[in-house]
Amino acid sequence: MANLFIILFICAMFHFIYESILSPMFRMEIRYKLFETRDKLRNFKLININACDDETFDLLDDYASKTINLLPTYNFSNLYYASKVRSDEKLLKEVSKHSELIKNSKFDELKKIDKEITRAAVKSLVVNSGGWIYIIVPIVVPVILLIFAIALITDSLSILKSKLVDGSYKMSYAGATDAYNSYEFQ
Repeated sequence: MANLFIILFICAMFHFIYESILSPMFRMEIRYKLFETRDKLRNFKLININACDDETFDLLDDYASKTINLLPTYNFSNLYYASKVRSDEKLLKEVSKHSELIKNSKFDELKKIDKEITRAAVKSLVVNSGGWIYIIVPIVVPVILLIFAIALITDSLSILKSKLVDGSYKMSYAGATDAYNSYEFQ
Protein backbone atom coordinates (compact mmCIF):
# COMPACT_ATOMS: atom_id res chain seq x y z
CA MET A 1 0.00 0.00 0.00
CA ALA A 2 2.86 2.35 0.79
CA ASN A 3 4.44 1.59 -2.60
CA LEU A 4 1.22 2.49 -4.39
CA PHE A 5 1.06 5.78 -2.50
CA ILE A 6 4.69 6.57 -3.42
CA ILE A 7 4.08 5.76 -7.10
CA LEU A 8 0.95 7.93 -7.19
CA PHE A 9 2.78 10.75 -5.41
CA ILE A 10 5.64 10.62 -7.93
CA CYS A 11 3.16 10.63 -10.84
CA ALA A 12 1.30 13.58 -9.32
CA MET A 13 4.55 15.51 -8.82
CA PHE A 14 5.63 14.81 -12.41
CA HIS A 15 2.26 15.97 -13.68
CA PHE A 16 2.35 19.11 -11.53
CA ILE A 17 5.90 20.03 -12.57
CA TYR A 18 5.21 19.35 -16.24
CA GLU A 19 1.91 21.23 -16.39
CA SER A 20 3.01 24.22 -14.30
CA ILE A 21 6.65 24.70 -15.36
CA LEU A 22 7.71 22.75 -18.42
CA SER A 23 4.60 22.90 -20.59
CA PRO A 24 4.20 26.71 -20.41
CA MET A 25 7.90 27.11 -21.20
CA PHE A 26 7.64 24.83 -24.26
CA ARG A 27 4.43 26.55 -25.40
CA MET A 28 6.08 29.95 -25.12
CA GLU A 29 8.97 28.76 -27.26
CA ILE A 30 6.56 27.45 -29.90
CA ARG A 31 4.59 30.69 -29.71
CA TYR A 32 7.72 32.79 -30.32
CA LYS A 33 8.68 30.57 -33.27
CA LEU A 34 5.20 31.13 -34.71
CA PHE A 35 5.58 34.89 -34.29
CA GLU A 36 8.91 34.65 -36.10
CA THR A 37 7.35 32.59 -38.89
CA ARG A 38 4.48 35.04 -39.26
CA ASP A 39 6.98 37.92 -39.40
CA LYS A 40 8.87 36.05 -42.14
CA LEU A 41 5.62 35.72 -44.06
CA ARG A 42 4.84 39.44 -43.71
CA ASN A 43 8.38 40.43 -44.71
CA PHE A 44 8.12 38.14 -47.73
CA LYS A 45 4.88 39.87 -48.72
CA LEU A 46 6.50 43.32 -48.36
CA ILE A 47 9.46 42.32 -50.52
CA ASN A 48 7.31 40.60 -53.17
CA ILE A 49 4.30 42.89 -52.94
CA ASN A 50 3.18 42.50 -56.55
CA ALA A 51 4.29 38.92 -57.13
CA CYS A 52 2.74 37.29 -54.06
CA ASP A 53 -0.94 36.44 -54.32
CA ASP A 54 -3.04 38.30 -51.70
CA GLU A 55 -5.36 35.35 -51.18
CA THR A 56 -2.48 32.98 -50.38
CA PHE A 57 -0.86 35.54 -48.10
CA ASP A 58 -4.11 36.21 -46.22
CA LEU A 59 -4.72 32.48 -45.85
CA LEU A 60 -1.26 31.83 -44.40
CA ASP A 61 -1.43 34.90 -42.19
CA ASP A 62 -4.79 33.78 -40.77
CA TYR A 63 -3.43 30.26 -40.34
CA ALA A 64 -0.45 31.55 -38.34
CA SER A 65 -2.59 33.89 -36.24
CA LYS A 66 -5.19 31.21 -35.46
CA THR A 67 -2.46 28.75 -34.55
CA ILE A 68 -0.95 31.30 -32.16
CA ASN A 69 -4.34 31.97 -30.58
CA LEU A 70 -5.33 28.30 -30.27
CA LEU A 71 -1.91 27.03 -29.20
CA PRO A 72 -2.94 26.06 -25.63
CA THR A 73 -6.02 24.18 -26.85
CA TYR A 74 -4.26 21.69 -29.13
CA ASN A 75 -4.68 18.28 -27.50
CA PHE A 76 -5.82 14.81 -28.48
CA SER A 77 -9.41 15.28 -27.37
CA ASN A 78 -9.81 18.39 -29.54
CA LEU A 79 -8.08 16.59 -32.39
CA TYR A 80 -10.67 13.81 -32.05
CA TYR A 81 -13.54 16.31 -32.12
CA ALA A 82 -12.00 18.08 -35.11
CA SER A 83 -11.87 14.77 -36.98
CA LYS A 84 -15.60 14.33 -36.30
CA VAL A 85 -16.35 17.61 -38.12
CA ARG A 86 -15.34 16.13 -41.49
CA SER A 87 -18.96 16.17 -42.62
CA ASP A 88 -19.05 19.98 -42.58
CA GLU A 89 -18.94 20.95 -46.27
CA LYS A 90 -17.89 24.56 -45.62
CA LEU A 91 -14.93 23.45 -43.55
CA LEU A 92 -13.91 20.82 -46.09
CA LYS A 93 -13.98 23.42 -48.88
CA GLU A 94 -11.83 25.75 -46.79
CA VAL A 95 -9.28 23.03 -46.05
CA SER A 96 -9.08 21.91 -49.68
CA LYS A 97 -8.79 25.53 -50.81
CA HIS A 98 -5.94 26.03 -48.35
CA SER A 99 -4.04 22.98 -49.56
CA GLU A 100 -4.59 23.82 -53.24
CA LEU A 101 -3.42 27.42 -52.82
CA ILE A 102 -0.26 26.30 -51.05
CA LYS A 103 0.40 23.44 -53.47
CA ASN A 104 -0.08 25.67 -56.51
CA SER A 105 2.02 28.52 -55.13
CA LYS A 106 5.03 29.38 -57.24
CA PHE A 107 7.01 30.45 -54.17
CA ASP A 108 8.83 27.78 -52.21
CA GLU A 109 9.11 30.20 -49.29
CA LEU A 110 5.33 30.13 -48.80
CA LYS A 111 5.31 26.33 -48.83
CA LYS A 112 8.12 26.34 -46.27
CA ILE A 113 6.20 28.78 -44.04
CA ASP A 114 3.09 26.59 -44.24
CA LYS A 115 5.13 23.56 -43.16
CA GLU A 116 6.65 25.51 -40.26
CA ILE A 117 3.20 26.54 -39.00
CA THR A 118 1.92 22.97 -39.28
CA ARG A 119 5.02 21.64 -37.51
CA ALA A 120 4.45 24.13 -34.68
CA ALA A 121 0.83 22.99 -34.33
CA VAL A 122 1.95 19.35 -34.08
CA LYS A 123 4.62 20.27 -31.52
CA SER A 124 2.02 22.04 -29.42
CA LEU A 125 -0.21 18.96 -29.61
CA VAL A 126 2.64 16.88 -28.20
CA VAL A 127 3.52 19.48 -25.55
CA ASN A 128 -0.07 19.91 -24.41
CA SER A 129 -0.50 16.15 -24.10
CA GLY A 130 2.91 15.56 -22.52
CA GLY A 131 1.62 15.58 -18.95
CA TRP A 132 0.00 12.23 -19.62
CA ILE A 133 3.16 10.65 -21.04
CA TYR A 134 3.62 8.33 -18.06
CA ILE A 135 0.18 6.89 -18.76
CA ILE A 136 0.36 6.89 -22.56
CA VAL A 137 3.80 5.30 -23.02
CA PRO A 138 3.09 1.98 -21.24
CA ILE A 139 -0.04 1.55 -23.37
CA VAL A 140 1.15 2.90 -26.73
CA VAL A 141 4.63 1.33 -26.93
CA PRO A 142 3.39 -2.30 -26.81
CA VAL A 143 0.64 -1.48 -29.31
CA ILE A 144 3.17 0.10 -31.70
CA LEU A 145 5.51 -2.87 -31.30
CA LEU A 146 2.63 -5.25 -32.00
CA ILE A 147 1.63 -3.28 -35.11
CA PHE A 148 5.26 -3.24 -36.26
CA ALA A 149 5.58 -7.01 -35.73
CA ILE A 150 2.36 -7.69 -37.62
CA ALA A 151 3.46 -5.41 -40.46
CA LEU A 152 6.85 -7.08 -40.60
CA ILE A 153 5.31 -10.56 -40.70
CA THR A 154 2.72 -9.65 -43.33
CA ASP A 155 5.35 -7.83 -45.38
CA SER A 156 7.65 -10.86 -45.24
CA LEU A 157 4.77 -13.14 -46.22
CA SER A 158 3.77 -10.87 -49.10
CA ILE A 159 7.37 -10.76 -50.37
CA LEU A 160 7.58 -14.54 -50.19
CA LYS A 161 4.22 -14.87 -51.91
CA SER A 162 5.21 -12.44 -54.69
CA LYS A 163 8.47 -14.35 -55.28
CA LEU A 164 6.62 -17.66 -55.43
CA VAL A 165 3.97 -16.26 -57.76
CA ASP A 166 6.64 -14.60 -59.92
CA GLY A 167 8.61 -17.84 -60.07
CA SER A 168 5.54 -19.88 -60.97
CA TYR A 169 4.63 -17.39 -63.74
CA LYS A 170 8.14 -17.64 -65.13
CA MET A 171 7.97 -21.43 -65.02
CA SER A 172 4.56 -21.45 -66.71
CA TYR A 173 5.53 -19.06 -69.47
CA ALA A 174 8.95 -20.56 -70.07
CA GLY A 175 7.54 -24.03 -70.39
CA ALA A 176 8.70 -27.15 -68.70
CA THR A 177 11.32 -28.03 -71.31
CA ASP A 178 12.95 -24.58 -71.28
CA ALA A 179 13.16 -24.64 -67.51
CA TYR A 180 14.57 -28.16 -67.55
CA ASN A 181 17.14 -27.27 -70.23
CA SER A 182 18.23 -24.09 -68.41
CA TYR A 183 19.65 -26.14 -65.54
CA GLU A 184 22.60 -28.44 -65.88
CA PHE A 185 21.73 -31.78 -64.43
CA GLN A 186 24.63 -34.17 -64.12
